[in-house]
Amino acid sequence: MDVELNNLSMAGRVKQFDLRHGGQGIVIGHMIYHSDGARRDIDSAGILLEPPEPREIRDRKTRAWIPDPDSRAPYERAGYIVRYWTARVERAVAKFKDLRYELKQQALHAVNFAAAQTAPQPPSQARLDELKKLRDLVRAERKSLSKAREDMEAAKPRFMRVRETNGVVNVEKAHGVLDQLKNIKV
Repeated sequence: MDVELNNLSMAGRVKQFDLRHGGQGIVIGHMIYHSDGARRDIDSAGILLEPPEPREIRDRKTRAWIPDPDSRAPYERAGYIVRYWTARVERAVAKFKDLRYELKQQALHAVNFAAAQTAPQPPSQARLDELKKLRDLVRAERKSLSKAREDMEAAKPRFMRVRETNGVVNVEKAHGVLDQLKNIKV
């Protein structure tokens, strides 16, 4: 496959990369993110980044190769996927709000100038159906974002989970000390 990629132009390499990672990505800053965690520079001569893959370690008991539970790669990959879906949701919501505002203004214009000689028409049913489709798209993409966030939480490395647990314990201890300090008076 590397030989095939080396024979492609830069645009060809980018096209192959995009196809391998689900087609068109979404532009966030100077990078294009794909739904599988792959990223690339918006410049066709820029970097192409495959999704992070976890390193493997040898299990002490079975001597089999297993994914390292402390690897950050699955968590990082999930983070890129969350960014992808967050941007998709934000853009879908913006389209929905823009169309809703436009239809509302058109309807208000029709109400305000109903008595005019050439009264404006309220929004058509087709435009309302378009708004409903956008609403359904926003709901579906929010569901995908929610799933991506759950996957990110599940992919959190062991050391991060331990750090969070220790943080909660320290906060509880600190609150206990603060409560005791309130009762220690001169």
